Amino acid sequence: MLYNIRIDRKKVIYIQVYSKIKEMIESGLLPRGSKLISTRELSSMLEISRSAVISAYELLEKEGLVYIQEGKGTFVSSVCIETNNQWSIDWNKKTSDYASMAVNLDIIKTEVKT
Repeated sequence: MLYNIRIDRKKVIYIQVYSKIKEMIESGLLPRGSKLISTRELSSMLEISRSAVISAYELLEKEGLVYIQEGKGTFVSSVCIETNNQWSIDWNKKTSDYASMAVNLDIIKTEVKT
C-alpha cells in the first residue's frame, strides 16, 4: 500500500508521505499495532531520501498516530476511523419489487419455478 504513493517532486516530499500514511491510518487501512515499513525500505521503494521518510514518521509520532521503538520499528498507535456516509448504500432503493416481494413472502431462489 505504501509503496504506491505517488510523489510529486514539486511539493514537499515528507509532507506527501506523512499525508498518505495519516490518511491510511484514519481510514482503517493500517490497523492499530501494525508495523510500518522501515525508513530505509520505504525510501528505497519510493526513490526518495531516507531523511524525508524519517521526517514524515516523526511528524506522525508528534501527532500521536504512531510510536517509534528504537531498533524495532514504527507502529500505528491509534486509529480514528472516519465514517464516510458518502459510501453508504441504500439497499431499499436498489432492490426490485420482485425481490422485496420474495423477502416478504419468505421465498428463496431455489423455490421459484421458472
